[in-house]
Amino acid sequence: MQAIKIHDREISRILLLDDDPNIRGLYEFNLEDMNVATEEVEVVNSVRGFLAGISHADGFVCDLNLNSRKYSPVNGDVIVSALYSQQSPAVLCSRDVDNVSSVRRLRHSIPCVLDARDLNSESVRNAFEVCIREFSGDYSVFRKPWPTLIRFENIVLQTNDAVRVAVVIPGWDSQRLIEVDITKGDGDIYFSVLRAFRAGEVFRCKAIVNLEVETSRDLYIKDWNLV
Repeated sequence: MQAIKIHDREISRILLLDDDPNIRGLYEFNLEDMNVATEEVEVVNSVRGFLAGISHADGFVCDLNLNSRKYSPVNGDVIVSALYSQQSPAVLCSRDVDNVSSVRRLRHSIPCVLDARDLNSESVRNAFEVCIREFSGDYSVFRKPWPTLIRFENIVLQTNDAVRVAVVIPGWDSQRLIEVDITKGDGDIYFSVLRAFRAGEVFRCKAIVNLEVETSRDLYIKDWNLV
């Protein structure tokens, strides 16, 4: 096995995360052509502990749904987002890539979501390159962030500490509803949205969105601005 150079980074190990050992084995088989050492992650006890044990030369392939078998305290989108925040290249895998509304709130720090059926050496290498280029500020036109207006249409789902809302982004598509999750951890936006809907008021605010993206599955919304 050897390290591969992607842009300005050498990757010498790829860690594989999935709560099903058979799927981890499939990931390993599909990445054989990369000639890079792979290692199955058998359990993630905590995100902080996991991040403490990785190196600058690691890459990651991580499934979205991880907490169904007590494999991890959080799902894969949280782990991949955390890896991105510390500039570790990672790709998120999902068996339902076109239905990832729950991921959208973290999608700005998850550049690539692959259908598990499309995972191979080439697609993973390309995903790693996208991440590594973004770490140096080199964003593709489809990922470039823009400030824009958001109009809230309705509440789709509400739990004790989160709400899924349907919004319209006129600067992207004035006719299409986009679903996104907002949590108490997001601050004032969460409480402002709830107050507005309870009062029957129209609610608008600004946020950062990749307006040049072509499909809703790759759309992200971040940095809510109530001003």
